[in-house]
Amino acid sequence: MGAVFYTRADCPLCETAWTLLEQAGLSAGLRRKDIASDHELTRIYGWRIPVVALASGQEFDVALEDQLAACLQALSVDVAAD
Repeated sequence: MGAVFYTRADCPLCETAWTLLEQAGLSAGLRRKDIASDHELTRIYGWRIPVVALASGQEFDVALEDQLAACLQALSVDVAAD
């Protein structure tokens, strides 16, 4: 799938979003990436995490309810296409 879940340690919003993705059966195709180990990723995503980035370049700030719903829809389509 090529999708990435940007996160960091001790991020309650990240853990909640990951749990929702797991419950929807969509976490298996996501690669988790801790932004703390990369200065550029921290600069880009620092206060936005958790973020899901699809291979298409589309990004979702999944801490926001509407973005999470859109992400779940996009991932469902992406999984069905694989």
